[in-house]
Amino acid sequence: MARFSKVLRKTDIQKRLSVPTGFLSSLPSFNGGAHAVDFQAVDGSGRVWTFRCSIRRNGHPKPVISRGWLTYVHSKSLKVGDKVHSPLSFSKPGRQMTEERMHRAGRRKMREGCRNRERLQRD
Repeated sequence: MARFSKVLRKTDIQKRLSVPTGFLSSLPSFNGGAHAVDFQAVDGSGRVWTFRCSIRRNGHPKPVISRGWLTYVHSKSLKVGDKVHSPLSFSKPGRQMTEERMHRAGRRKMREGCRNRERLQRD
């Protein structure tokens, strides 16, 4: 999977998450000239999230994660200044948490752990 990290901005929290073009190689193919593809991600608790990645029809693709993203943002209480990483995870100031790993639809689920699981359970 293409790796990236991004400090969340207002648009990322309120509308959509823009991602690097290299991220597209990690997704199922955009078949038949489609400009959007749905994919799934599994969080540390086993919850499956469905997201949509869209690209422009013409010119530079400029991929964004839209459908499902705002639900995820609200569920994880993400704020401007938090950081997302790929495979998709997030960190808040002072705490690194691996929450999410993306996988292609139909592929095996990717397992993950939380680096601070014991510390989080104590909090």
